[in-house]
Amino acid sequence: MATESTLSPPAPLDLGRMEMEAKETAKKHIANLLQASVDTMLKTAVQSQLDGVRTGLNQLQSALQDVYEIKQRLGEVDDAYKSISPLHTKLMDLKKENTRYCQLASAMENLKHIFTAPEIVRKTEELISEGKLLQAHKHLSDLEQSRDDLMFELYKQPQQSPTDNNTLEKYFRDVINLSEQLGKQLWVIIQRTLMSVRREPTLIVTALRIIEREERTDEFYLKRKAQTGFIPPGRPKKWREKCFSILEESICSRIEGNQFEDRSINKMWLVRHLEVTRQLMLEDLKVVKVNTERERERERERERERERETRMD
Repeated sequence: MATESTLSPPAPLDLGRMEMEAKETAKKHIANLLQASVDTMLKTAVQSQLDGVRTGLNQLQSALQDVYEIKQRLGEVDDAYKSISPLHTKLMDLKKENTRYCQLASAMENLKHIFTAPEIVRKTEELISEGKLLQAHKHLSDLEQSRDDLMFELYKQPQQSPTDNNTLEKYFRDVINLSEQLGKQLWVIIQRTLMSVRREPTLIVTALRIIEREERTDEFYLKRKAQTGFIPPGRPKKWREKCFSILEESICSRIEGNQFEDRSINKMWLVRHLEVTRQLMLEDLKVVKVNTERERERERERERERERETRMD
């Protein structure tokens, strides 16, 4: 009888255990990956810090070298300064002498104007009466500067004397009168601007140049007042402001003088009045512009001619 072989059934799969083993394996793998990533990041961070420290040390070394060189240079400068210290003392003495010399020169110039003040006043009055306003203004400015310099020197004295100030003001009292006389002449010219610019444009240019110079002088003394508290009598003159005020009055009078009719004569009187005013204003502005520019060009040419003569001399 043949024997029949018996086969045993296969063992059942332990899926739960296999799943656990797979999870454990995956955990270890992920942990290894994370550890490697952390190690890489740490190495990169440490390397970056090391590079930064190295760069900082290099910069500190360079800065130290610069400090050393600067210290050497300062030592050289200090030695040089010590070597020229006697020269500095001599230069200080020279500076004091120069200051005294400048003060002496200014005092001599002022004395010249003091001794000749009555004569200059008389000459200035003649120039104003003759209409030579630029020359008159030059003499007036010289007198004012001498007076103002002397008064400023008295102002700087520790113990001011009211008697000295009063004596000086009385001696130069004609200067203020001259300024007023010159101002009156200018205001007449400004008041007749539209008439003068057609006949004698030189007068307008002369008047405006004088007013411009006085405006700059006002600014100078206002700045000095802010610094020292001193301002000479009669300042600021504000001639520029006065000039615009007179021009405004003159223009208003001219506009009012162009009204030839009123409502009782012509119902359209306002339209006609405005049209006449417009035409006259355009014509006046054109005349002023053309003649003033022409005269300024002539004045510039005269100044260039004077400069050429001065260089030749």
